[in-house]
Amino acid sequence: FKIAKWSQFGIDIEAEKEKILELLANNIYVKEHRLRYTYEQKFRLEHTLNLYSEVNLSEIPIEFFFDTYNFFLNISIKRSHLLQSPQVQGDLPLVTKESDLEKPTGFPDLSRQIPENRTFINRLMALIHA
Repeated sequence: FKIAKWSQFGIDIEAEKEKILELLANNIYVKEHRLRYTYEQKFRLEHTLNLYSEVNLSEIPIEFFFDTYNFFLNISIKRSHLLQSPQVQGDLPLVTKESDLEKPTGFPDLSRQIPENRTFINRLMALIHA
């Protein structure tokens, strides 16, 4: 099994690198990314141009190019979701204090004797939900 290089197919990858990255950025739509596709494509093009500008791809196997591009796509998706599952809805704090976990939230708060609960609406809601 021989590893294919760009030169075997008559492609001067260093001369064509920018065009190939632009084609990939404009023709791949990543629906899992949180950014709108137009922003994500522009972001991806800028980052891949910067990433591959440091690498001489003519000496590296073709599969390396596509593996690293795919890896970049996956990392970009995960980073757009703050490395959390995309199924998690809403904004989550990165660090939760133990004191925040002990605070009651929602309707039980209405029964606490604090100044905020002495308004007419809060007393009415406390009676409804008692």
